[in-house]
Amino acid sequence: MRKLSAIMVIFLSYAFTAPAISETDNRTPETKYEAIVSYSSVMCNFAFIGDNAEGTNNLRNCIDTGKIEIKKEYDNLSSKVKKSSAKAALKEHYIASIAALQGIRPQSEERRINYDKRQGDAKNRLDELWVRFQVEK
Repeated sequence: MRKLSAIMVIFLSYAFTAPAISETDNRTPETKYEAIVSYSSVMCNFAFIGDNAEGTNNLRNCIDTGKIEIKKEYDNLSSKVKKSSAKAALKEHYIASIAALQGIRPQSEERRINYDKRQGDAKNRLDELWVRFQVEK
């Protein structure tokens, strides 16, 4: 399991960073923001799984790094958005993405079924807010 997790982390890291390594990153600010939100979530979920399996404590670092990277891309995208309704929708998405990232760690005494529902609700909320931003821009 540990070897499989490590391989997946390496693969996903490469998949998301390949444009920056091999050539100029021509993605739009919108695409970069959307990608870093997804990437941070995936990587922190892997960190959480690894922490449980290996007794490490990588999740806190992952969340802290994710928050910094998401904020950087949010600021970049927000500066390019002209309509105030679109800015407001983007800000709501940003807040929800940080809350979802921080919510990866289960609450104390949280049952697995409740944790899975909470994670699903957070994902659905992010999807809804992203659509709202798309409509408003």
